[in-house]
Amino acid sequence: MKINVYQKLPEPESGKEYTITKVESGKGQYGEYIRVTLEDNEHKQYSTALWIKDTVSAKSKAGSFAIVLGNDPQEWVGKHIKIISWTPKNRQIQAIDTSTTTKKGK
Repeated sequence: MKINVYQKLPEPESGKEYTITKVESGKGQYGEYIRVTLEDNEHKQYSTALWIKDTVSAKSKAGSFAIVLGNDPQEWVGKHIKIISWTPKNRQIQAIDTSTTTKKGK
């Protein structure tokens, strides 16, 4: 038997930008989920669990990610996003195109 241990990280916050650093799938007491780990510009980590169902609302956690980033979570790693709204039943994110921007100090 394997014991899976993870560190509880804070949820992302509205108005902040993040880079998706890890996407993991798992099974919990409420069903299957995808845990998305994000990092802000100050290298602080956050995570959120996206509960997976056959059909999800566009304003749910899973729906907000899928609408903007596509329905294959393994392709989300490395993507840059901004959380527009992160309240229950009103989740909205925006993809950030970093191909035309430069980071400070580079």
